[in-house]
Amino acid sequence: MELGHRLVSDGMVLQRGEDFFLSGTAKGEKVSVSFAGSRKEVRCSGGRFEACFEKPGAGGPYTLEVCGEGISCKIEDILVGDVYFMSGQSNMELDINWVYHSFAEEIDAWNCDQVRQFKVPVSYNFVEPQQDTDGGSWVKAQGEAKNTFGAIGFFMAKKLYGEKHIPIGLIQTAVPGCPIESFLTKENAGRFGEIKPDEICHSKEEMRRQTEKEQQAWDDRVKTMLGQDDKTQGGVWKRTVVPFWWELDQEQQAGIVTLEKDFVLDDEPAEDAVLQLGLMIEADETYINDSFVGRSEYQYLRRRYVVPKTLLHRGKNCVRVKLIVTNGTARVWEKLPCDITVGGRSYDLTGVWRYRMGKFSPEGFFPKTFYEYLPCGVYQAMIAPLMEAKAAALLWYQGESNTAEPEGYLEKFKLLVRQFRDGLGQPDLPVYYVQLAGYEDPCDPDGTGWESIRRQQEQAQEIPGAHMIVSMDVGSPTDLHPQNKKAIGERIAERIL
Repeated sequence: MELGHRLVSDGMVLQRGEDFFLSGTAKGEKVSVSFAGSRKEVRCSGGRFEACFEKPGAGGPYTLEVCGEGISCKIEDILVGDVYFMSGQSNMELDINWVYHSFAEEIDAWNCDQVRQFKVPVSYNFVEPQQDTDGGSWVKAQGEAKNTFGAIGFFMAKKLYGEKHIPIGLIQTAVPGCPIESFLTKENAGRFGEIKPDEICHSKEEMRRQTEKEQQAWDDRVKTMLGQDDKTQGGVWKRTVVPFWWELDQEQQAGIVTLEKDFVLDDEPAEDAVLQLGLMIEADETYINDSFVGRSEYQYLRRRYVVPKTLLHRGKNCVRVKLIVTNGTARVWEKLPCDITVGGRSYDLTGVWRYRMGKFSPEGFFPKTFYEYLPCGVYQAMIAPLMEAKAAALLWYQGESNTAEPEGYLEKFKLLVRQFRDGLGQPDLPVYYVQLAGYEDPCDPDGTGWESIRRQQEQAQEIPGAHMIVSMDVGSPTDLHPQNKKAIGERIAERIL
């Protein structure tokens, strides 16, 4: 016996006040289905069965039991409450781990088994809409598991549950970097341009192999560059001021810049330290007193490394950063923390550093292929399989990846809202969407693309049941992924309440 979807699994949350349809396959002519004190006998047709439980009210935990010829299935710990789809790109997807150090005490102090998340793994399909997701399971907002929750959804649910005391389910379908076209059906995306995926897009296995091949080539080149830099130790030491932004010449597209700065501790450290270096282009390996303390592989990850106290000592210490340049740009972002905190005291690391240019190549790194960015692929693999569920609302935070070509965003968003409502069979489904935060995009120096998306998002308030959440004041001019997800999550909760 098989039930219809991975969502139908232990710990699931159902939408209160909406019919619960259950489908599956079984042998025999009849199947018995029990849920929340109600029992139904349904017939199988062609090996398939369907059962409907009318508009359950908030509550639980319940058990779902399905019994057929010679076999039975039991799903336990089911809650009925409010379910929210969380979709968009990275600012919706980023989890509690990303913002943990900004809200550590609050996060650690709150545990709730009535708040749960089902995170759909990133996937894409360009052949046809799928019937089920590639994976996923229901996780409770407790212990270490809650750190995997989308941060916005976590803080929204925390506030909502504190006010309503009704179970909350979060279904996470956000994918970093995706333009809105990725979330549209093939028909809707095709209204804005012909869709012609490469032949490789017809094979999931071929796409997987190509992605792995590209990543391996990227990693191998970085490893080779770092190895060459360790061996040569060449170059003249010069001085620069951190933060900085260098656009290197055509002969210096890929290589290693080594940066060093000394700092002096008055006492032997009694506890581990925290080193913060903000954001960098592109990647880094970082050392304290010649000992490795951390690495980051791409520019949008905040550098925050824990430094064991045994690596530090009284007197002069040295931080060394091997900054990996991949395409002619070397940058340490301004207006972000750049310091080391030892025993509650912070030591500023901005200002004068020494640096040395390693061996550089005129060939930059090749661009990786991100299949999830192509039209309709995410919809067919991650959204379409969920359209048999019901929800209290759609939460949407996306638009950054459309700022380069903002024309028509409003029409695309209207289609997105309509396809969610049509797919779920909920024509009045509320939509809460986040207007783009403040950010000074190097790829949009005059800000026209970002302003165009924001303007169209303001116009989207004309859609009945659509509610815009302002985030300009909690953004960061230098951080594409602002830390204050709590403010955004709570603002969504306040609009819902």
